[in-house]
Amino acid sequence: MKTTCFIVCLIIFFCTANAQQTIRIAGSETMREMLEDMSKEYKKIKPDINIIVSGGHTEKGLEKILEGQIDLCAISKAPSGSFIAQLKAKHNTIGVKIAVAMECIAVFVHNQNPISQLSSEQIADIYSGEVKNWKELGGKDEPILIARLPDESGTCQLFKNRIMAGAEYDEKAIIKNNSAQIADWINKTPNGIAFGKLVDKKSNTKALSIKDYNQTSYVEPTLNNLKNNSYPLSRQLFLFSIQEPKGEIKDFIEWLTNKETQKLVTKYGFYPVIEGIF
Repeated sequence: MKTTCFIVCLIIFFCTANAQQTIRIAGSETMREMLEDMSKEYKKIKPDINIIVSGGHTEKGLEKILEGQIDLCAISKAPSGSFIAQLKAKHNTIGVKIAVAMECIAVFVHNQNPISQLSSEQIADIYSGEVKNWKELGGKDEPILIARLPDESGTCQLFKNRIMAGAEYDEKAIIKNNSAQIADWINKTPNGIAFGKLVDKKSNTKALSIKDYNQTSYVEPTLNNLKNNSYPLSRQLFLFSIQEPKGEIKDFIEWLTNKETQKLVTKYGFYPVIEGIF
């Protein structure tokens, strides 16, 4: 009798284990909160699907997906040519990108700073260390403190590619691990400047209007200006898969990108991908 019960328990255990599936996602810190919350919502629809979300930035996520440690990588920038070459050599594929949202990156200063707009060239001069005092830009006679995200951050790389025009970051820049930490820092630093997710803006900060190198007027970081493609610091956000998603992974992505679910991304300061702006 004991043997029979033991066998029945084993059958129940394996049937339950087989009924469960785990989808592992890692990568962009920008997308982490959204994906964590979306995973909880999906769990209500598909209780047998476990979705584990972790951050680590885009580059770390790509390393993990290359080694088969995760199923999907959250990326806020396109994978490099060298990564694609490694992926092709190891898995005979160039991977698949699925756009899930669009984002606005803001350049923040404290509310006590009288400056409300800067050109891309001026911002680059600040971040390269060429301009060291706010009075050089028409502000107060105070030293400029700068903060940025780490090199492996997709947001950091976007900023460097779009704003820095080939210049390197000043080595004195304070490095914060994620956009939330950036927002907390600038909120307490009257003479600071930093860049991060627009949605992370705090009560004591303001987001600067930016005039890009090829523009004649300053543009505010708003979702409308993302839509008309006039704001320079905007980007697509993707989930990256080694192969074309199948099964439960495909179902999750289809749910995440459907019209109704996409309405939820605005809660995180993103713009829905379904509006045709890509």
